[in-house]
Amino acid sequence: MKPGHRSGPRVRRDGMLHTGLLIGAAFAGLAAPTIAWAQAVIASSDFETGSDGWFAVGDPQCPHPEYWGVGGNPGGRIRIIDVQEGVWMWFAAPAKFIGDQSAAYGGSLSFDILLENSSDTGNLTKVWLIGDGIRLVMATTDNPPRNTWHAYRFNLDESEGWMARDCVGGREATREDMIHVLSNLSALLIQGEYSGGRDVCSLDNVVLLSGPCNGAISRLTASCKDGSSTVVVKLKGALSGADYAICLDGADCVMVATNARGRAKAVFENVAPGEHEASAPDCGLTAVVVCGE
Repeated sequence: MKPGHRSGPRVRRDGMLHTGLLIGAAFAGLAAPTIAWAQAVIASSDFETGSDGWFAVGDPQCPHPEYWGVGGNPGGRIRIIDVQEGVWMWFAAPAKFIGDQSAAYGGSLSFDILLENSSDTGNLTKVWLIGDGIRLVMATTDNPPRNTWHAYRFNLDESEGWMARDCVGGREATREDMIHVLSNLSALLIQGEYSGGRDVCSLDNVVLLSGPCNGAISRLTASCKDGSSTVVVKLKGALSGADYAICLDGADCVMVATNARGRAKAVFENVAPGEHEASAPDCGLTAVVVCGE
């Protein structure tokens, strides 16, 4: 499977056009199709023209990172230097990465690190996401080698191994923790210190991506039209101009393309009486509808 694609369930050929929304082409009876979706870039910094508002906290030599127009991965980069005061040193993200970033739930945070002057890489912590009294911590033994750019990518959901810490203690982050912090993000910190000695660390290519269905913003609703055998399923708050599968009872599916507002609609006809479950598998969303007898 190609990156950026997901396999989906069986899709049927009964596409319809509703208010300019394509209820997509389908291939009943064939193998499961490949469903394409594109994640949106919420915020990014490639440091091609400057430090892009990033700053440093902890014990850096200067709160303003050095900007280097060369030596990045590729192009420009920012660099911070440790003054060894016994606290950790961090790259701190500017305003465009902060605030309500609920769309990033299910997406990812990626960046490149260059460790230039460290004799020991024993620190496991890589990222802090802080919001409304909760700190989400990502720790990994995948430490950067010396004098070589090292790429990191962390998924922004509870399956990635984030830890949630507050005034009470620590625990494995839940879906609710992830969404709560991302919705109230006050700080995004990337580790710039990996040893007890003097660290010189560079950062490049920071990218915050949305989830495949615009994170925690997306919603799915289903209704049985006028109590009849026609079920209307609506997807809202998804990525604009993206393709998704909408299914009824897990198998009967159509492809839909969202409009500029991230909305799409699927219509299922000749539905049997009783309870049915609509779903958008790529978004992890479901909705229950009951049609009359």
